[in-house]
Amino acid sequence: MNVRILRVLFFLIMVPFVATAQTPPARCGYFTVLPQSEALIFDRSGRIKRKLGPGLQICMPFLETYLVEDTLLERQEDVESAFRGGKCKITVSVIWNISDLEKYYSLGRDATAASGIHKLVQEALADAEISGSAMQEISQHLHVSLRAKSPAFEAFGVHFLRAPSTLENCTTE
Repeated sequence: MNVRILRVLFFLIMVPFVATAQTPPARCGYFTVLPQSEALIFDRSGRIKRKLGPGLQICMPFLETYLVEDTLLERQEDVESAFRGGKCKITVSVIWNISDLEKYYSLGRDATAASGIHKLVQEALADAEISGSAMQEISQHLHVSLRAKSPAFEAFGVHFLRAPSTLENCTTE
């Protein structure tokens, strides 16, 4: 009789640990957040409960899930635009990374970041007065203009790093 009770107790104690070890990576238990990453913990309804930094972390199995995102990874968004009456095409490659994972995730992740970056680049192109400039001047004007719009990038949780640009079908002046 005592052996049966011990078996039942052992089973009841060990099942949650075994279940946690076999759940998919998005489920909880123990997990590690690398130094270049951050993690978000979600409750059962999908709302963000908290943000975690690097290190060994834990969350409640079956009650919470997590997402780990590399926030230092450089991402690129290419924006194409025409100017000089449609004769020239400029491609601006905006290099960015995540500055606020909670804001970035709650606003829609890559889709929101991409649309926001497109809008900011179009504004920068309008501000840069590139109609009669040479390629190096255009790149410099765009970079300065986008750097000045850095707080606008932060509004959707991303950090502007740099913006190399290329021109096609343009004659140098």
